[in-house]
Amino acid sequence: MRLLAVCFCVAFVVTAAFAQGDRGAVTGTVSDPAKAIIPNAAVSMRNVETGAQYQTVTTETGNYTLPQLPSGNYELIVESPGFSRYVQTGIRVLIAQTARIDVILQVGSTSESVTVSADAPLLRTEGAEQSHNISTKTIENLPLNFGARGPGSLRNPFTFVETLRAPKSKAGTTSASTARLCAPSAFCSKARI
Repeated sequence: MRLLAVCFCVAFVVTAAFAQGDRGAVTGTVSDPAKAIIPNAAVSMRNVETGAQYQTVTTETGNYTLPQLPSGNYELIVESPGFSRYVQTGIRVLIAQTARIDVILQVGSTSESVTVSADAPLLRTEGAEQSHNISTKTIENLPLNFGARGPGSLRNPFTFVETLRAPKSKAGTTSASTARLCAPSAFCSKARI
């Protein structure tokens, strides 16, 4: 029985360690100026700091996804026969986030190139997750009695999360939300607010 408990604990710790990551993703749709999809377009992301390249092709529906990209600054390159080469620089891939970059290829030869210098849009349509980062410095600067509810709760991050407002439903009532607190040491906890 003791061996089973030890094996369970080891499996839990290993699973939790792999659940944390330093990766993000980029997804989008490739189309022409008439909004017709372009299947089998070559899509590649190049990390400008390391030079590493990640490649894929668009699906039959013109969609592409580049998952598991290490966080950093990237350049997106999209090519398809009969269209000008598309290059977008200044793309920032963030940890545990998915950036959506829809591409419109211009009709032309592949020797022509359209270069766009812009960040990925802040609107995330891939999921309803919202995040709010609170630095350690902000928590340390809180008054000592902030949220005090007994011993050990001074400057407790959970009491700080309780001050974040839960979203309002259409009826005007506050809906419950779950907040996830993560420390740099890869320790995460969830709190229902």
